[in-house]
Amino acid sequence: MNLKNYQYLSESIEKLGFGDKLNDALKTKMALGFSEFEVKAKAKFGQDEMTYALKFGQGKSEVEGEKFYFLNSIKVTFAKQNEQSIEQSFQLYKGRGFDTKEMYNLMEKRPVYKMFRKDGENVGRWVKLDFSSKDENNNAAIRSYYDNTTRLDLSREIGKLNLTFANQQEKEMLLADLRRGDQVSVTIRRDGRNEKAFVGVAPQIGGLILFNSEMKEIKRTSSNNIELVSDAISTKNIQKEKLPETTKQLLENTSETQEGRKRKVS
Repeated sequence: MNLKNYQYLSESIEKLGFGDKLNDALKTKMALGFSEFEVKAKAKFGQDEMTYALKFGQGKSEVEGEKFYFLNSIKVTFAKQNEQSIEQSFQLYKGRGFDTKEMYNLMEKRPVYKMFRKDGENVGRWVKLDFSSKDENNNAAIRSYYDNTTRLDLSREIGKLNLTFANQQEKEMLLADLRRGDQVSVTIRRDGRNEKAFVGVAPQIGGLILFNSEMKEIKRTSSNNIELVSDAISTKNIQKEKLPETTKQLLENTSETQEGRKRKVS
């Protein structure tokens, strides 16, 4: 067993939130020399349970005369109380990926924010799992919402909710929790009294959603300020026979409305 390889892997899984509890099992399986193996772990989040199967495999090329092991993917099983368990595989790149809490939040259908390098630049995106769409391996589709399309600024959107913070550090902690996919508990002022509420990110609208203590939506913010501007439809030079029936009806209604206006004026 290559000690450098072991140290690299143990540090990688620690950064992913597994701590050092898997190190002995990792060392043992590396020493056995299998080309592929897995190490399992589990964690509780309230009443929910996550089981993680970390899948390791040897690379094709040799380093220092040996084939190195790499952590290639993590398959999770999400067991929610009184519901059927679901599974999902998360791929890793150079030992980097979603940590244990982020994977739990994704399985809870909440978005998680990640930065990555593309063409020499840092690119940010929100990631969300779409369980209504599955691939050939029965994995939920991954939906991505990039910074340059959502225009989502967490600090700006938080300001729209009129929340109060003891200090800047408390606000930064809230923003960090939101990026990890948490629905964060906050205190709001309603009808002259303080109430407990929860705030979560909705990248599809470029904003936030505020829930009451019963997780019912009470407010949402949005960075999308685009509105449709209505205009009159001119029927001149339109070949109506080529239009769909619904469009023909719309044009007829528009024509009748315009004719009625002319009669009132005259």
